[in-house]
Amino acid sequence: MTFFIEMTAKCRTKDMISTLPQNIIETILCHLHVRDAVRTSVLSKNWRYSWTRIPKLVFVEDTFKELTAGSDQLSSLEQGIVLQNPHNKILKKCKFLYVIYQVLLMHQGPILQFTLDIEACEFARCLEIDQIILHLSRSNTVTELKLRLRSGDCDPYQLPLSIYSLHQLTDLHLRGCLSEYCKLLQSLSDFYHLGHIPLIEPLFERLRLIGHLTIANEWMDMCLTEDKVPRKLATSLVHLKYLSLDMCFICNLGLPLLAFLIKSSPNLEIINLLSRECCIWNPNPVTLEDHSDIWLEHLYELKIEYVANLKTELEVVKLILAKSPVLKKARIVLDVKIAADGVPQVLPAPLVHLKEFILQDMCYIDEYGSPFLSLILRSSPNLERLFLTMYHDTSLDTSEIESVTLKDYADVRLEHLNEFQIVDMHNLKHELEFVKLILKKSPMLKKVSIFVDPEVSKDEEMLISRNLLHFPRASPLVEVIVGRLDDD
Repeated sequence: MTFFIEMTAKCRTKDMISTLPQNIIETILCHLHVRDAVRTSVLSKNWRYSWTRIPKLVFVEDTFKELTAGSDQLSSLEQGIVLQNPHNKILKKCKFLYVIYQVLLMHQGPILQFTLDIEACEFARCLEIDQIILHLSRSNTVTELKLRLRSGDCDPYQLPLSIYSLHQLTDLHLRGCLSEYCKLLQSLSDFYHLGHIPLIEPLFERLRLIGHLTIANEWMDMCLTEDKVPRKLATSLVHLKYLSLDMCFICNLGLPLLAFLIKSSPNLEIINLLSRECCIWNPNPVTLEDHSDIWLEHLYELKIEYVANLKTELEVVKLILAKSPVLKKARIVLDVKIAADGVPQVLPAPLVHLKEFILQDMCYIDEYGSPFLSLILRSSPNLERLFLTMYHDTSLDTSEIESVTLKDYADVRLEHLNEFQIVDMHNLKHELEFVKLILKKSPMLKKVSIFVDPEVSKDEEMLISRNLLHFPRASPLVEVIVGRLDDD
């Protein structure tokens, strides 16, 4: 008991916080909001101004508004702004920018990671953001830059030329940003008849160390046509491993950029594509022959969202699948339906390395996702995990539509499948027939999880369970679970 009291007394007299190593202090500060990181200066002498050396700075306008709600104290700079423009929204944004400026001016160490999430519609030219990027380019230490700029109905933010001076960048995330070259092209009346003009070469030629690239901007493909995008960079982006594009693949605007990046990035490992609508329509679909020189030798993970009933999008999916010899994981999110006549029977080469496939918004009704799913299963002889999320179109009368029969999957073999899952399943004949197929053609199957839709009644859930008990099974060890996702 005496020993315990002595140890407690020693712990009280010893300042554990002040003795922490500087690298530990910086790690702690990196996980705090900037405001809280600044406040740690009062903890002890060793912590004073330690926040000025943290390598990671994150500024999110919405979070700043929540933390400063109810604060009426204004700086002299802010008071001058209020006199010129009394609007409260502008005032809050000025307070936010003032905090950023103060932090950057007092910061002493290298800034490795910088994130700015702000609504940029209020500023016609966004000179304030230009100054921030200019400041970062002068030190030239940033390796990860994330710009999430929400412009609303206003024109998107134009990236300043100073961004090309960030030669150490390895991770670049752009949302709501527009290249200055794109803005130049928008002002030309003969936009679609111009010869080749360098739009994106300057960015990538100067930022050759990029390892992660995210471009989420609907304006970008408005400035790109096939004759405006170079076939390939003079110097390959050998460090680029992750590519995420929020583009339109309908009108031949987004695919040239995708093809350009693939050809210029020989070591791509992960591709994430978000397909969306475009206001320009081009009826000429893209074919595999147009980009036969594409090769994704190292791609092992693919995600494509909102693949719709459009030949161009299907060609993109087929293109990537056909050119990815070591693909291990694929996730496809369907946009309501895919026409059966747009899906081939087989791929040019089997996906021998594909182990996991995820298909969302799937429907087994004829001319929906079933032809696409059968293509994947037929082309993936070593598939081990299959996950489906169902889509149920209440506008269709399923009693008048013929279901996909087992003969559509007669040549499908699932010799290595060990896990199968369906989410949001209804008690429909089409779905039950497919589960029956999986059980019949999977000799190595170990686990089947079926999560019914919330609208399915308890009686229907019990009926599904009883039906599954009578289905033939190729695997004697398979465990079938029927339930709901919200069950404990």
